[in-house]
Amino acid sequence: MDPNDLKNFFDLIPEDSRNYLLKPSFKNIGTVINGIFLDKYEPLVINGLIKQNQIDQLKSALNKKLSDIPEEKLDNSNSLIAIRALEELRYQMNSDTLIEMFANLISNSFNSDYNKSVQNLFVHIIGNMSHETAVLLEDWQFIRQESTPYAYITRKNEDGTYCLITSSIIAYFDYKATLNKGTDNITQSIQIETKIIEVPQELSELEYLGLVKISDGTYQPSSGNIYQMIANKYNATIADILDRSESESSLYLNRGIVELTPLGKSFCNVILNQHH
Repeated sequence: MDPNDLKNFFDLIPEDSRNYLLKPSFKNIGTVINGIFLDKYEPLVINGLIKQNQIDQLKSALNKKLSDIPEEKLDNSNSLIAIRALEELRYQMNSDTLIEMFANLISNSFNSDYNKSVQNLFVHIIGNMSHETAVLLEDWQFIRQESTPYAYITRKNEDGTYCLITSSIIAYFDYKATLNKGTDNITQSIQIETKIIEVPQELSELEYLGLVKISDGTYQPSSGNIYQMIANKYNATIADILDRSESESSLYLNRGIVELTPLGKSFCNVILNQHH
């Protein structure tokens, strides 16, 4: 990408959308954003650390999201958060999912519907989130599951002690849409599957960022069949159902729950809102 293309931030957004967003009260914001691109982005472009397709994705995302804001809901009261998000975004340009999250934060900072929900802390959260964790959160929260079954596997040793075998297992509903092309029409079918995955790093990251709370020993009685599915997958016995002294298994599934914190709920409402 030619660095000269960054001499004006407004070139990043098609004319219709930039004119729509940058009313007179937004002109100073535009000037600041222009300076950010010259100062923060140009060195990365010159050294090839930001590619054309990444800029194109950001351009497309911002164009769509900004133009979708009704004119009567345009509000610049959170503009400093949007500007800070734009600065931080340059370090996450290698992830399509994180670009999308930042684009949602930037656009919703100008939308009065989100004034009370948008927080400066969200910039820090997305800026410190890995691509893998972002994908997991987006996948898990596709249908707004505020909590989900959590488990880990322990093994009973010969001396009666227990050791950890597998940690941070979660299970949630995965919705897959399939387009079926008929002779005269196209229909869509939805397949629901229970996704069981091991995500120790991602869960630790979400917990560190304050988005989830992990409770060991607390579980959802209504999800008993899902815990049993996890146990079956690992050939384990659910630890709190059968007396361990009577079990022939040496592997035990310990139940828990992962749930969004109040911060996590607010974050998902603002950052993942475009999926609903």
